[in-house]
Order: sequence, then structure tokens, then C-alpha cells
Amino acid sequence: MVGPASSVLLVVAATAAVLSVVGLATGWWRVLPVLSPSMRPAFDAGSAMVATRVPTGSVRAGDVIVYQAPVDDQPVVAHRVIKVVEAGRHPVVQTGGDANDGPDPWLARLEDGTVWKVRGEVPRLGHALVFLHRPEPRLAMAMVVLGCALAAGLRVIWSARGKDG
Repeated sequence: MVGPASSVLLVVAATAAVLSVVGLATGWWRVLPVLSPSMRPAFDAGSAMVATRVPTGSVRAGDVIVYQAPVDDQPVVAHRVIKVVEAGRHPVVQTGGDANDGPDPWLARLEDGTVWKVRGEVPRLGHALVFLHRPEPRLAMAMVVLGCALAAGLRVIWSARGKDG
């Protein structure tokens, strides 16, 4: 038998799951794995950062932002804004990792009108995100979903046949 506390917990968990999926699907927030220890102690490697979009003009020193570094291979970087060098709609910022000895060797102009600002961390989730982006787990998940859909379809067909006979 399910008590009132269990029912409330189940509703809260289901609501959190639905909001998470809706937020990711609509782009309200983004979840990114932390791949290096450059942001320690604020964020550990292997955790996941949760970020939301903010207008670039609202970026301030101390914010942790996610952006493409202005270097040849343009890696996605999540570092703290050390200084806003040039304010405005497309600010120029100097960033750096909390654990690094100095600032990043570039200045970044935030061009898109919005930037991802890190709001929190989910410990150890980053390892799972990295694993799930590999082709093998993605293929396995697709096969499981296809298998479930096939099983549901066969069940409907077989139950309809049973009613006819």
C-alpha cells in the first residue's frame, strides 16, 4: 500500500523529471560535462554543469559562462569571467579557470546576444553524459526503444486477435 508521503514523493520526482526533459528540449537550460579540473574547487571533473541563457550584456565579473574559445579549434569552455574588458551588447571578457595559474590567453567577444551562465552542478553526472555520447550506448538505447515499440505493437495486435476469436 502506498502512503500519502510516498505519493507526494512520487509526484515530486515525476514533476522534476518532466521539467528536466522539457527544459532541455526547449533550450531553457543545458547540461554539460566537466571534462577537466580547471574549475576546481567550484566544479569537479566528472560532474555536470547546469547552465541557462542570459543576455550577453548582463555578464559580470565572477560569472561562470560557457562559450566557444576564440582559438583555431574553438573548443567549448566553461570558465569564470575575471574581467569585463569592454561592456555593451557584445562584451569582451577575460576568463580563466579557478584552478589555473592565470587568465586564459585570449579575450573573448560574446557575439550571439546570449551566453550560457552556469547555475549549478550535479556531481558525477558528467561521466554518464560522456558515456552516453558514445555511439555504442546510443545504438543500444535506440534498439531498446525500438524493441519496446515493437513489443507494444505486437501486444495490441495479439490482444485484438484474442477478442475476435
